[in-house]
Amino acid sequence: MADVKIQIYGIRTVEDARMVIEMGAHHIGVSYGKIKRTPGQLTLERAKEIFEGVQPEAVKIGLTIAEDIEEITENLKEVLPDVLHLSGNIEGISPEQVRELPPREKRFYGISREIFSDMEQKYRIRMNCYELSLLYELFRRIIIEENS
Repeated sequence: MADVKIQIYGIRTVEDARMVIEMGAHHIGVSYGKIKRTPGQLTLERAKEIFEGVQPEAVKIGLTIAEDIEEITENLKEVLPDVLHLSGNIEGISPEQVRELPPREKRFYGISREIFSDMEQKYRIRMNCYELSLLYELFRRIIIEENS
C-alpha cells in the first residue's frame, strides 16, 4: 500500500493541532487571513500561534482564499506555513508584475521554470507566474540567507 499522508483541515486551537498529530495525522490545515472571508477563518495571529505550538514534525498547511498577491505575500510573511493551499481565484497576477521583480527574483523564476518543465510535460499541467511567485515567497528567506 502507498505511503498515505493524513491531512486534517479546520484546526482552530493549538490543543486540536497537537491532538491530531498525536493521533497520527501528518499535516494540519489552518484557514487564515487578515480579511475575514469565511466563517472558519482565523486571524493571522491565531494561525501563527497554532503553527508555533504544534509538534515540529507536523507539516503546517496555510489555507487562503485571498486573490491579491500582495495580501497573500503579506499573510505568508506573518504566518509562515510550510505549504500554502490556494483556494481562491489564483489568476490574479499578470506577467507584467513578474517582469517588474528584482534580478534575484527573476533568476528564481527562470530556475523554477526549468525545474518544473519536466513535471509540466509528464502531468500535462502548467505552472503559471502567480504560482511561481508564491513559491518564491515561501523560499525567499532561504534564497536571501544563502546569498548574503
